Amino acid sequence: MPVSKLSHSRDFTGENFYIGLDVHKKSWSVTVRTSNLEVGHFNQAPDPKALHSYLTKKFPSGTYYSAYEAGFSETSSHIALCKLGIQNIIVHASDIPNTDKEKKNKTDVHESRSIAKYLEKGLLKPIHVLTEQATRAKRVFQAT
Repeated sequence: MPVSKLSHSRDFTGENFYIGLDVHKKSWSVTVRTSNLEVGHFNQAPDPKALHSYLTKKFPSGTYYSAYEAGFSETSSHIALCKLGIQNIIVHASDIPNTDKEKKNKTDVHESRSIAKYLEKGLLKPIHVLTEQATRAKRVFQAT
């Protein structure tokens, strides 16, 4: 997979960055793509603020889009990412198109790369995420 170092420009205004996340309780596998190239991959603590800090330091003034599979982290990470200005979606695992090779090579790195690649191509369909207010109302009704 081609990996590129972007020009030494410090202003990425108008540049879209697509971030694929494979989220787990103790770590996130993160892949960053732009212009059909992978420009970064790393593992980090499961912290939306740390991801935002990395993106704004490495690719200032860019527009950030991210996605992760529904499951473990529910919507808390989604809400935090959106509040930080990262346009995040949550996708159902079965809605991520995968080749046979990708299905047989399921690692955190491969998962985050697939998510970033298909997010950049516009092939991911987000699931519906309740607003914070709707989630609170739902919990009130469940408790009664």
